[in-house]
Amino acid sequence: KKIDSVMHLEISGQYRKKIEKLYSKKNQRHIDLKLQDKVSLKNNIFQICMNNKYIVSIEMIQDDECPIKGVINKIDDNKVIVSKLTEYGEDDGEAILKKENIDTISFLGVDEEDIQLLKRK
Repeated sequence: KKIDSVMHLEISGQYRKKIEKLYSKKNQRHIDLKLQDKVSLKNNIFQICMNNKYIVSIEMIQDDECPIKGVINKIDDNKVIVSKLTEYGEDDGEAILKKENIDTISFLGVDEEDIQLLKRK
């Protein structure tokens, strides 16, 4: 990937050491993300999350206080459709999001894992 597509990168530091220690203690590992060439990082992430049915948290540019949580159902050139889930893992309708307004997407984090566990019941 081109370096100009990377928005933030940290190397070494205490956070990395903390994460390595937690991964070791929790017996976790990083997932292998297979990125497609000639596709933006953002679109690669959308596709990976949709294909694996990962629960995502999406923050919009104008509304970072209330992230949309759920599973990506559909992606096209301009929008992402998410089947929303509540913090209790219950279905909560759909959200149609303009890609250009998406600021942040998180997946496989603590919040998303909690929702996944509650969804399974």
